[in-house]
Amino acid sequence: TSEFTAIMYKAKIDPLLYLNKVPSSFLSNDISVKNVDIPTNITYIDSFAFSSCRSLTSITIHDSVTYIGQGAFNNCYKLTSIVIPDNVTSIGMSAFWGCSSLKSITIGNNVVSIGNSAFCNCDELNVITYRGTKK
Repeated sequence: TSEFTAIMYKAKIDPLLYLNKVPSSFLSNDISVKNVDIPTNITYIDSFAFSSCRSLTSITIHDSVTYIGQGAFNNCYKLTSIVIPDNVTSIGMSAFWGCSSLKSITIGNNVVSIGNSAFCNCDELNVITYRGTKK
């Protein structure tokens, strides 16, 4: 079963190597995805791209990403930490809404916009690190 899951995951991610963004609702509601490493050619994570991936425990976002869309990771209940790279400038509304196991987040130094409710209902969130300067 885990080998099948790995094959399915690879089949879904390989098309991203030819795009510059993760499309809207790309893996939305996919309960088999546990770990995601966003390819380095991706600059944009569109709305609800990984929404309700209930088994997702970790995600790696590389420095190439500049935008995280609305609800991109909402309701990813098992996600425990996230590092937003320095090149990200905007985090969309409700981007991490309902990530109830999220304990820590590091926000890169170029984030200038965080949408409403971006971290709403993240009940375990107790460490927020911002690498930028206060303006």
